Amino acid sequence: NRSGVLLGGVIGGKAQRGNWTMNARFNRRSLVGRIEAIAEMANRLRVTGVDAADLLGGLRNSSEKPFLFLDPPYYHKTDNRLYRNDYTPGDHQEIAGLLANLSFPWLATYDDCPEIRALYDSTQAMPYELSYTAGRKRRGSEVLFACSELRIPCVETAERVSRAELKELLDPWRDCGAPSSSRAS
Repeated sequence: NRSGVLLGGVIGGKAQRGNWTMNARFNRRSLVGRIEAIAEMANRLRVTGVDAADLLGGLRNSSEKPFLFLDPPYYHKTDNRLYRNDYTPGDHQEIAGLLANLSFPWLATYDDCPEIRALYDSTQAMPYELSYTAGRKRRGSEVLFACSELRIPCVETAERVSRAELKELLDPWRDCGAPSSSRAS
């Protein structure tokens, strides 16, 4: 899928006769570089297809100390054309509760809405804007939540975070001790 859209189809259509063809977003050199970078870390990565609540519940008592990134379904976009498995408000609440009790570093990104902010009200947050290009081009608001052990840079928008700051923030193998005064709002 692209941007969570399950029924969008191939850009340019299957016959590739549209104004834009698949190579408009298929940069071979860039993709090869990304695949090679992932391959270098393959022994440190694990991708699962399990339910997030089951995963979090299982990791809570595990000896593993992973770095976890979650990107749950949008709160207000409950549409089976967008997500194969929608979340109910109770599902979002369960995930927030499970994350609050983890003893290893985690990040979660969500659509920025009052309901999600309320679920993560005691968690450090960094709102940001990004461009959505699926369907129609527009700007959207999302928010990154992080466990208290991670330091989130204080910036106005995610576009102002340097690559070095992102690398430091997202490096799960660094010491995750951070002062509580580094919270962003």
